[in-house]
Amino acid sequence: MRNARFRPDGTIEAGTAWRRQRHSWFLSFQALPFLETTFRLTDRLDATRGRGIANDRAFDLKLRLWQENAWRPALAAGVQDVIGTGLYGGEYIVASKRFWDVDVSLGLGWGRLGTGGDIDNPLGETWTGFRGDRPRRVGAGGTPNFGSLFRGERAAVFGGIEWSLPALPSPLGTIEDVRAKLEWSGDALRDERGGY
Repeated sequence: MRNARFRPDGTIEAGTAWRRQRHSWFLSFQALPFLETTFRLTDRLDATRGRGIANDRAFDLKLRLWQENAWRPALAAGVQDVIGTGLYGGEYIVASKRFWDVDVSLGLGWGRLGTGGDIDNPLGETWTGFRGDRPRRVGAGGTPNFGSLFRGERAAVFGGIEWSLPALPSPLGTIEDVRAKLEWSGDALRDERGGY
């Protein structure tokens, strides 16, 4: 789930996610103190051809708008799959606030991150173009798709609570840095439900 937290400057992370019919690998780099970048490669069923496996490359950006202080939460905005095929394309604005050992995040997502469709697109009140269709240019990855940013009829609310547990004694030594999370996603995961 997206949040407004950033790693220390220069941090590199890598990981994988295995889901039904989807296998993803990612590499994230905290390029600047206020900018996080992620490159992701996903193997998925090729629904375009109706057989086999297709690769989908995606590039994500997250920008810090302001840092948390005693009275206001941290705020960040991001784009997901900004130069990919649009299958995983989405945008979000998210706020995070820490209360002692509990970190709370609340955000609004568009595109893939808004497929839960909880509310009408609030940006449509400022300009009707935001309520337009989001093009999915499957097979046209590698070019920026700025025409779909923050567009669509609907958006979705997402949020989460993360609790940093106190150190736990065990026969093998003290267990530290354990966190429990409860999250609500705005992504309906509709593309993961079926096969071809």
